[in-house]
Amino acid sequence: MTLRALITRPEEDAAPLAAALAERRVDVTVEPLLTIRSLPDAPLDLDGVQALLFTSANGVRALAEVAGARGVSGWRDLPVCAVGNATATAARGAGFTRIESAAGDVVALARLVAARLDPTAGPVFHAAGSVVAGDLSGLLEQAGFTVRRAVLYEAKPADQLSPSTVTALANGAFDLVLFFSPRTAATFVTLARAAGEGVVGGCRKATALCLSPAVAAALGELPWRSVEVAAQPELPALLDLVDRSLAVEADVTPPPRPEMRRAPVIDVEPPRRSRMVLAAAALIVIAAVAAFAVGWWTSSPAPGTAAAAAAKLDSLEQQVAATATDLAKSKEQVAALSDTVAKLQNDLAGVKATPPAAASPPDLTPLTERIAALESKLSTLQSPPADGASTPASGDVERLSAENAQLRSDLAGLKMQLDALNGVASRLDALDQAVKSRAQDTGAPALVLAVSHLGAALSTSQPFAAELAALTELGAGDSAFAAQVKELTQPFADRAAAGVPTLADLQARFPAMAKAVAAAAQRTAIEAPGPEGWFNRVLGWFDTTVRPVGDVPGDDPKARLARAETRLAAGDLRAAVDELTGLAEPVAAAAAPWLADARARLAADRAVAALQVAATARLGKAAASSSAGN
Repeated sequence: MTLRALITRPEEDAAPLAAALAERRVDVTVEPLLTIRSLPDAPLDLDGVQALLFTSANGVRALAEVAGARGVSGWRDLPVCAVGNATATAARGAGFTRIESAAGDVVALARLVAARLDPTAGPVFHAAGSVVAGDLSGLLEQAGFTVRRAVLYEAKPADQLSPSTVTALANGAFDLVLFFSPRTAATFVTLARAAGEGVVGGCRKATALCLSPAVAAALGELPWRSVEVAAQPELPALLDLVDRSLAVEADVTPPPRPEMRRAPVIDVEPPRRSRMVLAAAALIVIAAVAAFAVGWWTSSPAPGTAAAAAAKLDSLEQQVAATATDLAKSKEQVAALSDTVAKLQNDLAGVKATPPAAASPPDLTPLTERIAALESKLSTLQSPPADGASTPASGDVERLSAENAQLRSDLAGLKMQLDALNGVASRLDALDQAVKSRAQDTGAPALVLAVSHLGAALSTSQPFAAELAALTELGAGDSAFAAQVKELTQPFADRAAAGVPTLADLQARFPAMAKAVAAAAQRTAIEAPGPEGWFNRVLGWFDTTVRPVGDVPGDDPKARLARAETRLAAGDLRAAVDELTGLAEPVAAAAAPWLADARARLAADRAVAALQVAATARLGKAAASSSAGN
């Protein structure tokens, strides 16, 4: 049976993916959920820039378009640091020749920049979009870099699914739906729910293939047949999932696909009608409804936890893999540094083995005085004799001249030995300094390892006191790094014995917190004086059973909850926190515990990312210093 796949990427990126699927004999439908548009009037200042940073292929294309339209010269000659291999390929296609790929995410890109570039060599330029993932500028500024970030393009989400895609989804026609970003995934969820229950139900027939755990988390509200995450955030890894699906379909008795259970979808709030009409309707039917209220509440399904557990497991697997890679690289760097130190120590030992007599300059004074005396005597002998004096034999003069020449030769040889000893002393001083420097720089690999251990501990909700203490102790010798560790970890250091909740934990706890916030908001509304409070008391039962979802406009608590829930599903914890920060008391008290944990998680993630960049930069500087010394 031929598989049918839905691609949700922008048109510019969908073509190569569609071609790869066509080669596998997969029927492809392209439904771009984001439209990319370059901003021709965007600022573009490349003066003095040492490198270009690209976090997407869209940034590459936008910079090429804007720079080409303005006639900017030399931009293709600048070095490029790309977030992943697909972005690096786009840069190569745009004419760049000096390209390095971080093969990861924004944190990996920041580490690459810190290891390859010098903060004092000039600013770096980030070609960004109107919406960015991660804090690349913040991470690099922590490492001492100056970042010029310019928004060169915008990504506008689609406002509806095409009629043909709606029909196909409702009929369960798609076997695979491919997602590459949390924003695209969240847009699909919103549009699918807006298209009706038929489209939502049709998702049960399809498997969602996701580039990362954050993408999978954004799809949590739809009842997929299964959700699969690529082993690496790269196109080849996602195509591996397609190949696996093809292999399963080709099997006569395919094994059952693992199903990721999802929490029940919260119904969208019905269109607002006149409160007077609703009040009248409520008074008429309230007696009949009351008889069934208890049974209705009892039969309501409780939110499941399998989705949160699965998302958490995926996230942990990704983080463990990344930590293992960092640890392996750090071990290689430690081994290389150890070998170099050993070589320097051997050289130093060889120099110190020089005979003691050669270690100090010889005393040439006696020889110099002897030569002077002989020269004086020779001069006397060669002078015309006084009247009556006897003339010395010519043999004596020749003998003394030869002795003088030999002494001069000996003196020249001793001076050469003295010069050589001075050179050996300089080399000995240089080797001593190099060994001392290397002994100090061995702390850089240790710091990289300590940061990796802290990051691994913080990727879970487990205690991290031992890892934080080890990093603090290792960094104590570097006052600047020690101050950075203290500043970055201060917001969550008091949780070292208990741990910091993960993103998956916070996503799982959000419904309960939202219910508490909505209830607090309802109580506040009911207690309001005057007719408004009376209407709220009449409609209280209805309002507590319905909560809006999606990008709902407004500043009331329920609208803020809806927007926060959408941001959180897309993996954007910072935006979710920002939405809830504006809640007023006493409603804010219901969200306070969740918000405190969310802020601690944001601080922990930022601290690990910034410390990884700082430690990597320190290691890179140590290696560069060693190379210059050798």
